[in-house]
Amino acid sequence: MQTYLPHKNFRKCAEVLDDTLLLRQRKNAQELIDFILWKVNATEVKPKKDLTMHPIFQYWWNKGAPFIKPLYRYLEALNFECFNRKFKKVELRKYIKMIDNIPKSIHIDGRIPTPTRITRGYRIVLLCLNEEFYKEHFYVTYLKFKKDIDKLKKSKEEFKFAKYMGLHR
Repeated sequence: MQTYLPHKNFRKCAEVLDDTLLLRQRKNAQELIDFILWKVNATEVKPKKDLTMHPIFQYWWNKGAPFIKPLYRYLEALNFECFNRKFKKVELRKYIKMIDNIPKSIHIDGRIPTPTRITRGYRIVLLCLNEEFYKEHFYVTYLKFKKDIDKLKKSKEEFKFAKYMGLHR
């Protein structure tokens, strides 16, 4: 599981993803939102997976002040892009009601958690995953970090990429 944020604008993030990754990102974002909402008692439906120890959950959980609204906006952007590419659109209205049900005692951080260092790292990871596809989207990053990309491509594990780039806590 991973969330790819190569831009600070979620719509741009969704636009640059290839089809396979776009659909996987939408599924991952839904799973993260479901788990966070369950964790803050905004829903009684227990998610299928326990993500408590997962680095991406920890990132979005933000030490108990979840980035739930930015994560929802990311899911909206992914869903919109899926619709533009003629994929089935999923219904998101249920999440708005559940987000509104988050107890007031839980601090919700509305900031977008994507400093430049992190967006650059995600670009490098995407280039490692599919260099030919992402080279046209992130050409400057590609030229600047070509040696790192070549070194990382040899490992072929997303978690190793993320760990190398410092994308998880």
